[in-house]
Amino acid sequence: MNNIGLTYIDAVFSLSFERPFSFLTAPSFVFRSILGSQLHSIACIARQNTCKTCQFNRSCIYAVIFETILDKNTAFLAGRDKGSHPFRIQTDTPFQIRTPMTELRLTIQLYGFAIQYLPYIFYAIQQAGKQGLFKDRTRYRVSSVKAAGQELLQADENLHTVYAPSSVSYDYKGKAEETAAVVPVHKTIHLCSPLRFKTGGKYTLSFSAQDFLLCIHRRLVTLCSLYGSYTPAAYTPSADVRITAKKLSWLDYQYHSHRQEKIISMGGATGSFTLTGNITAYEQFLLSFADIFGAGKNTNFGLGDVRSEKAGEDITLKR
Repeated sequence: MNNIGLTYIDAVFSLSFERPFSFLTAPSFVFRSILGSQLHSIACIARQNTCKTCQFNRSCIYAVIFETILDKNTAFLAGRDKGSHPFRIQTDTPFQIRTPMTELRLTIQLYGFAIQYLPYIFYAIQQAGKQGLFKDRTRYRVSSVKAAGQELLQADENLHTVYAPSSVSYDYKGKAEETAAVVPVHKTIHLCSPLRFKTGGKYTLSFSAQDFLLCIHRRLVTLCSLYGSYTPAAYTPSADVRITAKKLSWLDYQYHSHRQEKIISMGGATGSFTLTGNITAYEQFLLSFADIFGAGKNTNFGLGDVRSEKAGEDITLKR
């Protein structure tokens, strides 16, 4: 019986700009802002209220996707009134800040009940393209939307609303995992976008293999508890695994926070490192989980795109 499970969908959006367009920060930051603004415009019917006090905040698409309001007695996030959002944005097209581009591919990943809102996500992205970006109103067209290889964009530029989600599951045995057979590992981990998580209460490049595995485990617990299935169980990272061949640097992106009304820098570790030693079957699953769902904080901004290198694979880093 699997006690860890999560259903998800990866919607891959291909965008074509009417003329070359330069991003001043990571495209994922820009499209997160666009998505929030458009969903608020589409869904909000009580604009005199804040989401926290609004009577519609449990059913409003904007509030569910972007506010994710929790009861303060939520067991695994005790005392917190907001949770991790049920989506993640990835920029699939390599980019350089201030370098013009005419095509962009984004993946928007949705979890659990949020999968049903994909048509709203599509409409929000589509409408933003018709209105144009920023002061010069550069327009773009959504030329394709694919999920699991299936083209969802119809000839009339509406979305085909029958699509099959994917899922992952694992039967975690808790402490029994630590005494089970271990698996040798020598795997390079690429941080394709900044990995941001705290070690010892601060963001740092000086993290251990155990810190990294715990980072992924925390994300699994959060996502599966909120949007899938998770039975609480103790986890202690394997001691016989270490980081070798570390080549990391810190990369920040700047963006304007409408909520705080100022420019904010946010980033994390980029580069690569190698995990060497022995890990459990559950930790193998954690690495696969991070390949699919990312790791660390602010994945809905496009951070935490983590890829385990497979033999012969070419992984393109994004800047």
